[in-house]
Amino acid sequence: MPQPLRLSAPAKVNLCLAVGDPRPDGYHPLVSLAAAITLEDRVTIEAAPRLQVLCSAAGVPEGEANLAYRAARLLAAAAGREPAVRIRIEKRIPVAAGLAGGSTDAAAVLLGLNRFWALNWSLPRLAELALRLGADVPFCLQGGVALMEGVGERLTPLQGLSPLHLVLAVPPEAPISTAAAYRELDRQRVRGTDLDQARVRVGAAVEAWRAGDLAALGRAFFNDLEPVARRAQPVLNGLIGRMHGAGALGVVVSGSGPATVALCPEPTRAQDLARELAAAGFWAEAVQIRSLPPGRFD
Repeated sequence: MPQPLRLSAPAKVNLCLAVGDPRPDGYHPLVSLAAAITLEDRVTIEAAPRLQVLCSAAGVPEGEANLAYRAARLLAAAAGREPAVRIRIEKRIPVAAGLAGGSTDAAAVLLGLNRFWALNWSLPRLAELALRLGADVPFCLQGGVALMEGVGERLTPLQGLSPLHLVLAVPPEAPISTAAAYRELDRQRVRGTDLDQARVRVGAAVEAWRAGDLAALGRAFFNDLEPVARRAQPVLNGLIGRMHGAGALGVVVSGSGPATVALCPEPTRAQDLARELAAAGFWAEAVQIRSLPPGRFD
């Protein structure tokens, strides 16, 4: 019987996010500068009589409503075997915060079961299954920093980028769902973002990053969903202002929010800001870009 397997499941932030018009199938094409960060869940896989998903965080669904559960079922069906495993998720990523917490857990399950069951499937083969689970899951399989396009399936890895010192903050109020955020975005605007122009903007952000011009990188942050998030949760307006007032070089809401990302010039400034925000009642943590691939085995 295989020994229990422990994996990391890093959170993801969107430093730039452009959303095009919805396709006939309802999905939105994207252009995003996405990055894995050092905040991570821990996922343990072990043999069991039947498939179970156990999570340390309250409110996380079980069964088919849980992406990790669906990932195990999907891979088992594709491999022609029973999903007789227990999956334990030690949750450190805030739930429903725009940080791809469910998606990264699902990606860790795909990577972990591929090893646990000795399938030896390639990453592209796993990515085909990942896209069936959600737009963020293919990126979470790959990790690092990447240009995300299509509905998340087209990934261009970006190498050789300098470390960034970031602060994440999440207000205590309940967020709106990602699906609701996209519906509200479509309701509020006449047409989607020109994705060709968005690629130019993302390219400028990457150039600034490569040049070490953190002030220009911070100014290049953008997110089409941010106005929706700020209207749904006005507390974000004060949070964003507070981050700028503390000297952040750039601030952006990640995905559909409410997690908000501040770029700081140095690690001590990031740690000080995280402590200040935590004292004010926000969940807050200083993090960095995570260069290691996901699914590191201990």
